[in-house]
Amino acid sequence: MIHAAILAAWAAALLLGESSEMRQMALIYGAEVWAGMCGLTQDLTGYLRLVMMWAVMAAAMMLPAVRPSLAVFDDLATAGAQGRGAVLDLTAGYLLAWLGFAVLAAGAQTGLVAAGLVTPLGQSLTPHVNAGLMALAGVYQLTPAKSACLDRCRDPLVVFAENWAPGRLTALWLGVRLGLWGIGCCWALMLLGLVGGMMSLLWMGAVTLFIILERMAADDRGLPLATGLVLLGAAAMQLGTAVL
Repeated sequence: MIHAAILAAWAAALLLGESSEMRQMALIYGAEVWAGMCGLTQDLTGYLRLVMMWAVMAAAMMLPAVRPSLAVFDDLATAGAQGRGAVLDLTAGYLLAWLGFAVLAAGAQTGLVAAGLVTPLGQSLTPHVNAGLMALAGVYQLTPAKSACLDRCRDPLVVFAENWAPGRLTALWLGVRLGLWGIGCCWALMLLGLVGGMMSLLWMGAVTLFIILERMAADDRGLPLATGLVLLGAAAMQLGTAVL
């Protein structure tokens, strides 16, 4: 069932994804014209479509990363006679948390579009925005908050043990908590989509692979530290490009 959800999320991302043809059309006719054709207008309807795009992107990228945690919970729930339906409630809670992130991210993107810093299609317009987003992600990779959230994502048994109780509502709430830890771990990386191009399938695949590797890494701090330094270096290069 989880594999089907992952496939469905990536199928939706493929349908909504920013293709090379879309980028070419944006260059020819302007991002605003192309975004208008896609329904990404600066009104409530456009905002809700942005929420949907962020939610699809989050589901496609985060469900593969959380799959081992869902498998652990499924084993625990089955052993505790809760039934296999409990893992579906956990998954629903997890996606609900990321839907909340999508609401906030879409709001942030709408504000950046209104300020003329990002195109309606979710592509940064200035190296300063690129540098700011990369520096933000780089600094966050080095913080204790990132480490704490990554620890929970790597060892979901702690989350389950601290809040375990029978019942479907508990499974739903555990999913929300697991999702919140995931957001705490990956929110800054997700915002880099505004640098690489929101819904760019190449960027989505690369970040998804990185998130999975980060959770599997035997070295607790090595990969986040290295990534943070690389992102800070990339941010400095972007600022240098802006100056030159």
